Amino acid sequence: MASNVLQVLESLAQGEIDVDEAARRLAAIAGRTAPGADAVPTAPADASDDPRPAAPPAPPRMATAPTPPVPPVPPAPKRDRTARFEPGWDIRSSELRAALSSIGLAVDADRELDALRHHGVTPERIEAYAAAGVRGVAVRDLVRLVDHGVRPAHAGELRRLLPELEIDDLVRFTDHGVGPTLASALRQAWPTIEAREIVAFADHGVDPADIGPLRDTFGEQLRPRDLLDLTIHDASPELVAAAAAHVSAVRPRDVVAMAIHGVRPSDITRFAAAFGPLDPQDVVDAAVHGVDARDASAFAADGRGATLRDMVARAVGSDVDSRMEDFATDDDAGTAGG
Repeated sequence: MASNVLQVLESLAQGEIDVDEAARRLAAIAGRTAPGADAVPTAPADASDDPRPAAPPAPPRMATAPTPPVPPVPPAPKRDRTARFEPGWDIRSSELRAALSSIGLAVDADRELDALRHHGVTPERIEAYAAAGVRGVAVRDLVRLVDHGVRPAHAGELRRLLPELEIDDLVRFTDHGVGPTLASALRQAWPTIEAREIVAFADHGVDPADIGPLRDTFGEQLRPRDLLDLTIHDASPELVAAAAAHVSAVRPRDVVAMAIHGVRPSDITRFAAAFGPLDPQDVVDAAVHGVDARDASAFAADGRGATLRDMVARAVGSDVDSRMEDFATDDDAGTAGG
């Protein structure tokens, strides 16, 4: 029916029929015409009116590889909103200026105040330095004192003992472990000793308790260099006492030589019991040539007036004779072999 209506309308549009004819045909198509009326010619059935063939079946779905699991996405870290403060942020400028005035220092530049804050120079530390007598210093000096751990009480005591000490000396003393006890003992022994020399004594572990007895033993002969050598070569107080008691005109350098060559305090005592007062060089030579102090009494009893030098000479001669015999033996062996 729909196709017939379309045909009528197409004929009307193309001018093949007029409006009345088109109305009549449409009425006939709709079944409104009277029986016996002229039938509206019908066009052959259009192939489009036939039912469309069924669509072919869809191909079977192919199996697909399983999708790998997606790892969970970690939550984004929360932003750290903790406030960050520079060192010394809580030190007020007014408090720093007031403390600096106690050591006679006026500071107006903010960068210098910031330097004090960043290095932990607090008003309390500045006032402690002032109470210890550390005055007339610059901001950089205060920073160095704090950075190197110079305690106010330590600095004050050292300056009372050695008033000439500068900030560099105080820092160096702290770095090398120079204490007031060592500085006081050295200054009492040598009033003109310099700060750089005192540092060397601390580096080599000089015991302040040894300085006074050594000074009493050797008097003005004991120089700062001698004290260092005695400490470096481990000359014990017992060796010093034995040498001072039994070696004639012994000097600090003689005791150093004895310590270097391994002379024991008991060796000096045995040699002195056998031969009386000793010569320092004979004691050193006896150690060099391996003279056994335990044989000293027997050697002294064999010959009247024997000395340690004679005992050393015999040891040297025995050694020379032994070497000559070894040389002769080797020479004979070489001649026989030739």
